[in-house]
Amino acid sequence: MFGAHDSTEARVQTALKKSEELNCVIVLKGNHTLITSGGKSFLNSTGNAGLAKGGSGDALTGIITAFLAQGYAPFDAAKLGVFIHGFAADLTLNEQSMESMLITDVIENLGKVFKVLVKA
Repeated sequence: MFGAHDSTEARVQTALKKSEELNCVIVLKGNHTLITSGGKSFLNSTGNAGLAKGGSGDALTGIITAFLAQGYAPFDAAKLGVFIHGFAADLTLNEQSMESMLITDVIENLGKVFKVLVKA
């Protein structure tokens, strides 16, 4: 979206800069997804390479949008959405391999994530 980059660090720096410049939330998907908004940032600890498949970003967008619709602030909705999306992928990995994992499998585990979080 903001041009080619030679390194992950360059991508991160651009995301941080553009988030402040445009006063928006940016979700920079990667090995450890970065969520940034106006100088604040969060580096997600959940997820795995099984998410590197078609439809994963669409599912993530839907999860974040659901939190926005419930009245969460955009930065909080993005942080929660990314964490839950990744956590569901981690639970899915307990049941199958990264190669066989589909985004529909991840979506099926969203309920399990919410049950774990409610107990925490």
